[in-house]
Amino acid sequence: MFSKRICEIAKLIKPYKIIADVGCDHGYLIIESFLNSDVSKAIAIDNKIGPLNSAKKNLEKYNFNVRFSLSSGVSDIDDDTEVVVISGMGGLLISKIISDDLTNNKKLYNVKRLILQANRNNFELRKFLMENNYQIIDEKIIYEDDKYYEIIVCERVNEKIIYTFEELYFGPILLKRKDDIFISRINSELLKLKKLNSDSLEVKEKIDRLEKIIC
Repeated sequence: MFSKRICEIAKLIKPYKIIADVGCDHGYLIIESFLNSDVSKAIAIDNKIGPLNSAKKNLEKYNFNVRFSLSSGVSDIDDDTEVVVISGMGGLLISKIISDDLTNNKKLYNVKRLILQANRNNFELRKFLMENNYQIIDEKIIYEDDKYYEIIVCERVNEKIIYTFEELYFGPILLKRKDDIFISRINSELLKLKKLNSDSLEVKEKIDRLEKIIC
């Protein structure tokens, strides 16, 4: 019914049942989560009235337990929220949303899991998670509409987390699995870099790093 990305994010919610979708857009993730992931309660959050109204319209045909919140970040999540999903925005903005809460509202301290899908700056996002004691427990790559989307699942832990540069760059779980879609993405990046035919040291280092991963 919905995109592969939305369906995969919904699958990663299990075994939890109470979610908040930050940047809910059309509300499709919430619908998918109730229908196929046994979610019992959701908060649809967006800082723009247009997307929030769109989500309300799409959800009104269902008898789901959903609260709608015109707000930014996670400041308005309920105390019993188990999973927070933040997707479809840049990694730096996702990091800021999490950082603002950890500094001010501290709502996320009670949340059991974060599911994050950044459209860019995944290295910076993973570095932020590492520095704030979030352990990456799962990762997925989805290829859809000629784009690769990375999904990061993480949980807050007490011990310090340390990832290598390669793990931050490629993803610790993705790097361990090296499944077909991961290799396909690496090859796609390699092709783009080689087409540049550049003498730049930075480009050459990127090519070397990618080739070492798939050799």
